[in-house]
Amino acid sequence: MVEPAARNVDSGPKNGYCPHCGNGNGICGDGNQWPSDSNYVNAGGPPVRTWTSGTIVEVTIRITAHHKGHFEFSVCEQQISSSLANAQSCLDKWILERASPQEAGLTDCGSNDRRAGCQPLDTRHPERFYLPPGGFSPSGQDLHTFYLKVPVGLQCTACTLQWRWWSANSCIPAPDYGCFAQELSSNGYRPSDWGVGNTCPGGGCNRCGCGEEFRNCADIQIVSGGGTTATVTSAPTTTTTTTRGGATTTGGATTSTGSTPTCVTQETLTCINGKSTYWPKCDVSQDKDVTGPSGYEYGFYCSKEWVDALNEMLSDPAVNKCNDQTAIHKMLAQITFETAYFSTVYQPRDGGAGLIHMIPGNWRTNVEDMDQLFPGMNFISQFNAMAPDQYQFFQSPQYGWRSVAAWYKLTNGVIPGCGQDLFDLSFEEQTRCILSFVNDRSAAWPIWGHIVSGGGTTATVTSAPTTTTTTTRGGHERQLESSNCKTLWTRTVAYQSRVDTWQMHVCRSHT
Repeated sequence: MVEPAARNVDSGPKNGYCPHCGNGNGICGDGNQWPSDSNYVNAGGPPVRTWTSGTIVEVTIRITAHHKGHFEFSVCEQQISSSLANAQSCLDKWILERASPQEAGLTDCGSNDRRAGCQPLDTRHPERFYLPPGGFSPSGQDLHTFYLKVPVGLQCTACTLQWRWWSANSCIPAPDYGCFAQELSSNGYRPSDWGVGNTCPGGGCNRCGCGEEFRNCADIQIVSGGGTTATVTSAPTTTTTTTRGGATTTGGATTSTGSTPTCVTQETLTCINGKSTYWPKCDVSQDKDVTGPSGYEYGFYCSKEWVDALNEMLSDPAVNKCNDQTAIHKMLAQITFETAYFSTVYQPRDGGAGLIHMIPGNWRTNVEDMDQLFPGMNFISQFNAMAPDQYQFFQSPQYGWRSVAAWYKLTNGVIPGCGQDLFDLSFEEQTRCILSFVNDRSAAWPIWGHIVSGGGTTATVTSAPTTTTTTTRGGHERQLESSNCKTLWTRTVAYQSRVDTWQMHVCRSHT
């Protein structure tokens, strides 16, 4: 359990350097694969997260070995230790229910949607989250973020959250799996990929532990919400009240009284990506069929989740750049180049990861800087939990754009002569403090300025005629049609021992 961070999230001798091996009969996963003295049931500490009763909260689970099945979450109003009699009974008093996609504010879920929060709700068993097929998450890395309801009447200053994973690779661990198969099918999913067959109703046993089971515990607190209306609470940033998804909270949790300001639209990013005939699409909804060169790992890094995370980062008081169009378009021009038009944040050839494409030697420094810039989020524990594949940390929208902010504010000090707030520097100085040298990216940032602001006579499309332009890349030509974009420049550049021809297109901002 990555969010909230489980007691066992840090890798070390206590868990045999295997934080994800919590399969056993212990309340918090002790037993079997962990050392006999792991004793996470007695490893309680101060709350790592503050929730508010009556709200909807975000949780994230990382899967390292796929065993099908479903998750459940429950809360004990006390901090669990070996001195607490019948700890599981205490936990079972408050079994949390999932929030439906609509309740979580996900209004754009589509057929066979890969986002965990878009998984249809099992109305027979709303406490269950079913594990999707391996590699099904948007990043392809089996990191699943979804939403739970915090009951209105639940309050505790030192309470324990338990995550249970009932695996189904050797048996059906609970009844009505076949009923959920019908729900999946009606929403465009393939139930056979999920391993949720069997009869409906019935089939399977009920919490009988017929197969392998995994458990983690996290220490949290739950404060009174003073009402009965559920509102959405995301993972926290600071103790300052911020906005996101319809709720208000303080004391370490980021929630909202409205929606996050739209500093940048998703259409802006997909428009730019759509005009690259060399790099793959950056959102699953795009009508684009490009494979991209070998040696990269591709993903959808201009999806709604990623754009929401970008806007949250820009709006956070620690950054406060949502209304600074100059800062935004310089930064986005840099990230366009770093991510191959928002299509990749990891390159196995050199190990570079993140929207800034950091070498592995800078990852930990960057994550520690994230904790300094956004206190209270415990990023380093979540980073450690992903060992040995810590590049995956930067493939999550929860962390990716905040990693950029930390680099811009702090981490760039690893480059000699830098150590400044890059948001305030010239575009050329930004480039030097990202690459350690200056190459010619200067044509991109003024174009981005027009895109994100919707201003400028050369960049704004006042009507919507269909135009045809020729785009070249590596000596090839392709005819492109667009009612929203046009080509402003073409340039040949040398990049990592490869010479490419790039064209930058300007797109009308759909605000």
